[in-house]
Amino acid sequence: MGKTRMKLSTIALASALGMVMLAGCTTAATNNSAAAPATTQTVTPTPTPTPEAMTVEAAADYYLDTVCPANAASAAWNANTASGQFEAYKVNAQPLADAYAAAAARFDDPSVLWPEVIDLADITTLSDTYYGDISVLQGLANATSEAEAAFTFASRDASATASQKVRARLGLGADTTASCADR
Repeated sequence: MGKTRMKLSTIALASALGMVMLAGCTTAATNNSAAAPATTQTVTPTPTPTPEAMTVEAAADYYLDTVCPANAASAAWNANTASGQFEAYKVNAQPLADAYAAAAARFDDPSVLWPEVIDLADITTLSDTYYGDISVLQGLANATSEAEAAFTFASRDASATASQKVRARLGLGADTTASCADR
């Protein structure tokens, strides 16, 4: 019986050691998993802000910042070309074309959101008029003779009406010279 007990004790001891070894492996695997869990970062997208229309006050400033430089360049062109001489038209056409190009681009800027009181068709009319005049002025600036300098500006009736509608809706006075006096 002594040998059988010893044999059983050896088997029991071997089984116990095997269990301890398995338990150690299981614990180590569990501990490794707990020590370094897989991390997943969730990125929350930042919503694109909804663009807001300008306030009436901001739109009035934007409007004046757009038209006043063009009006000043137009007044200078008129004064400089009063002689009716070809050279005066030619020399002074480019600065006016540049001023009109800047105004047209500001009115044509799709990122500018006008307040609801403004009819966007009026803004388009103003932009189109400036763009149309640029072509005439470029022709004058590039003319090499008085014959090439023959020019005719398109009717400004629609743009004059659109301008006064925009001015009224923005709370600006009808006098284009007075509203630009401090700009």
